Amino acid sequence: MTSAARLNQLLAKPACSTFTTTENEAFGRIRATMHGWSDWRHWAFFRALAQFWESALPDGRPTSSARAALVLGVYQGMDIAIMRATGCKAYIIGVDKFSDTPCGDWPPENREHSWQTVGLGPAPNLAVATENLRNVGALTHTLLEESDDSVFLARCPLKFDFIYLDTAHDRATVERQLRQIRDLNLLTEDGVLAGDDYDNLEPTWGVRDAVATFLREHYLLAHRIWWCDAAVLRNSVERTGSEKLVADFHS
Repeated sequence: MTSAARLNQLLAKPACSTFTTTENEAFGRIRATMHGWSDWRHWAFFRALAQFWESALPDGRPTSSARAALVLGVYQGMDIAIMRATGCKAYIIGVDKFSDTPCGDWPPENREHSWQTVGLGPAPNLAVATENLRNVGALTHTLLEESDDSVFLARCPLKFDFIYLDTAHDRATVERQLRQIRDLNLLTEDGVLAGDDYDNLEPTWGVRDAVATFLREHYLLAHRIWWCDAAVLRNSVERTGSEKLVADFHS
């Protein structure tokens, strides 16, 4: 069974939508510490990822050993905090511009304004994200990089077991990220590629179109979080119309 299929299997269990008192309290602390848009779907997904990595491979090696994760789009650190709170022991690199500049998915009329002015809250800030993660105990084995993700990907010498996309949600940005990760071979053989906001909540977003164009097979959690295997991305050919195939899961 592939890594993505195993994740889907874990998320299909009834326990996927069950959260303990301890988990509720932990998520409450995270949300009280930092601003962000992640919810229980993200908690369930990252918990399943940690469970997958903690399960034993057929030869007995723990899948959590020497894992590396890349998060593109940190903002104030909420997704990384959730990853740590749900048991992720991997080395995590988080990349963000950490600047009060417009993103590619902003409507044209908003691109001369600040994050705060357009109603998104405080602008991304490296010092703030670092302190947030320190305050919730999520900074150990976590490195935050202040960089445009296209520049980081172009220069990155590493391969990752997990890459999560949550930067600008316009189609051009997501397609460029998929193309870079594929062409630069940045995922390990059994790696997983995932991302947020498949549901295209805003008119300028195009995550669903980009993912469906590139990835013949991908999974969905509650039509919000998508993921696929490294092999699916490696073999991807940009397609249209009836060639698209989505393996859909709704919690």
